[in-house]
Amino acid sequence: MNWRHRRRWLAVLYHHDCPKCLEALAAYEADVSPRTFSDGPIILIEVPPFAPVSPEAAAVRSRFAHGRLSEQMTWLVQTPLEVQLSQGVVVSVRRNGSQGSPASLAN
Repeated sequence: MNWRHRRRWLAVLYHHDCPKCLEALAAYEADVSPRTFSDGPIILIEVPPFAPVSPEAAAVRSRFAHGRLSEQMTWLVQTPLEVQLSQGVVVSVRRNGSQGSPASLAN
């Protein structure tokens, strides 16, 4: 399946050593059918610094598309962070239980 052509995506940014992130990843594994949420595919995006992949993390990552942000950049992001995209445009962001449009979270 070529996921780039899907209209909707859920991108989840996480750190390998973040307890809340590990809880969120476990919840995705338990609650979501493989590779999708109600509107489209899920992609897990790991934020540096990286660590060797634990067996538990490997099991979760095998069920979803997975990527990593570049180590060549400094990323300042509070994780876990869910970003819903529609046709490449951010339509919703959720972090630490909050949810809203990108404009409302930028204020």
